[in-house]
Amino acid sequence: MPERSDDPLAIGRFALLEGSPPSYNNLIELDRQLQTITHIAAASDPAEAVPAIAIGTKHGNACGAGWRFVVEELRRVDAGVHLAEPAETSG
Repeated sequence: MPERSDDPLAIGRFALLEGSPPSYNNLIELDRQLQTITHIAAASDPAEAVPAIAIGTKHGNACGAGWRFVVEELRRVDAGVHLAEPAETSG
């Protein structure tokens, strides 16, 4: 049995919401996405805000990334304002 980790982003802390269990390749993709997201977040200024981050990967390589400081959007969500659906990535 794997050891429990205090890392909030450890793969073992994620829950499968639907579908089949992730394959080895899925876990590699997730690991690379989390690694890339944490690098982008670490480079941001937490006094300003932490950005919303989206990562696209293929075969374990980050092939696209986007981020945006969404403080105003988060305030609108807190106020109950519905935001547009996110754009899809293509590959």
